[in-house]
Amino acid sequence: MLWKLIPGISPGEKRVQEDFKKLKKEIKSNALDLVPIQKKEIDLLSPRIFDLKGRKLKSGYFGTVFEEPVAQFAGIAYGSAHRDFAWMVQLANMEMLFWRKKKQTRLVIDKSFVGIIDEMGNLKSSKGEILVQIQKIKGEYLPLVIQGAEVAGLFNPKKNAEAELTSRMYHFIDDQLEGNQLVWVLALTYFVFLGAVFEG
Repeated sequence: MLWKLIPGISPGEKRVQEDFKKLKKEIKSNALDLVPIQKKEIDLLSPRIFDLKGRKLKSGYFGTVFEEPVAQFAGIAYGSAHRDFAWMVQLANMEMLFWRKKKQTRLVIDKSFVGIIDEMGNLKSSKGEILVQIQKIKGEYLPLVIQGAEVAGLFNPKKNAEAELTSRMYHFIDDQLEGNQLVWVLALTYFVFLGAVFEG
């Protein structure tokens, strides 16, 4: 059950549990043929967000510069300010859940709790170790940092009103990233972009 996966969700918080079920149903109801994200092709990811119209929930997908879908999403925001939310991102071989309450976002990947994304953009493990952090500078790209080293320059959706057809998700990305670190970078990437979608 969801409350066993995400600390802070109790069995009594039925609304959040039901909302994640709705998100999963929403994605399945308009399922796309998602292309697996291969390490050697990650620099082909596009920052453009494609909307899926005519659905009850906010949904869409991310793709490559060739418009091949790689990640489908759906989400619900709570309150007039949309500060709290439940998001689901479905990749070809991975599922990500994001749930924010009181400025803390819990991240679950494939039913395993990864950690918490704080209001500064740091992804922390359950033990408080910083796994990946975003340096929120006022530029066109946001540095993603692991253990003090910049590993990627992420397209800043708040500085670029509309991505061009040839725009890349990353200004650069370390080709040595693999395994969990690459997954964490992808998760933080979608967290940033979905924030732009749902919060405006």
